[in-house]
Amino acid sequence: MTRMISRAALVLGAAALGLALFGVGPSIARIWSQLHANSLVGLQGFVDRTLDPDPGDPTVWFDQVLPVLAGSVFYPVAIVLGIIGLTILVTNRS
Repeated sequence: MTRMISRAALVLGAAALGLALFGVGPSIARIWSQLHANSLVGLQGFVDRTLDPDPGDPTVWFDQVLPVLAGSVFYPVAIVLGIIGLTILVTNRS
């Protein structure tokens, strides 16, 4: 039974990765802004204050954080399902 669950998680994870690679689905930033836009603005402020060496020129936000947020929401889904499937597969070897 657990082997079937792990295979299903891996297959669904691969399907989600395929959808993400083809650009299907909304971006992470779009979903986040619909759920709670103020926290997304707060993240930008946090990144500018703490992670960016030159807050006057926010290169970390625009060069590194925004490309991740512009990615399809299916990337994190694929990662989570892949980890779940591999964990179940590895821990239940007999």
